[in-house]
Amino acid sequence: ERVVYTADQDTNDQSETYSAPLDGSSPAVKPNAPGQPASPVAISPDSSRVVLQGGVILLQSAPIDGTTGPIVLEDLSFTARELRDAAISPDSSRVAYRTGYTPCSGSCFFYETLRSVPLDGSASPVRLDEVGGQLGTIETWRPHTPFAFSADSWRVVFRWGESEQLGLYSAPSDGSEPAL
Repeated sequence: ERVVYTADQDTNDQSETYSAPLDGSSPAVKPNAPGQPASPVAISPDSSRVVLQGGVILLQSAPIDGTTGPIVLEDLSFTARELRDAAISPDSSRVAYRTGYTPCSGSCFFYETLRSVPLDGSASPVRLDEVGGQLGTIETWRPHTPFAFSADSWRVVFRWGESEQLGLYSAPSDGSEPAL
């Protein structure tokens, strides 16, 4: 068993992510890439991987024991998105996450999407928020809109809709079919 923590431990004024065995049998390791600070976002249920947010908007996955460096699951900077929150499937195979962006300065409106990608980076990210042929758009999502994996990791359940017409939907976690 390991603990994951963030500390200003090696480099002055720079917090980094560390992983250490609970029994203290070996020193702490950094699952993030050297010289690239990253914050922990989620730990897989099987405790084998940690999902990291590198820089401002880089979604990464790394072995919790630091045996290899992180892999980039999605570089959100190409779409000027922010990582809002993430959840790892019960079988530790995928991470679902909300991304968002405000396309203007100030408080005009907010776009948000729900996406999913394998933790091992074996496939590209997919959008899960397609409902009735429409993707999430302006005011479709509310901040902190909850989503969750089904117990068998096959589906992601989420709210979708505008204002008074919010509905509860579910989509295959691999994005293979539109949401129902």
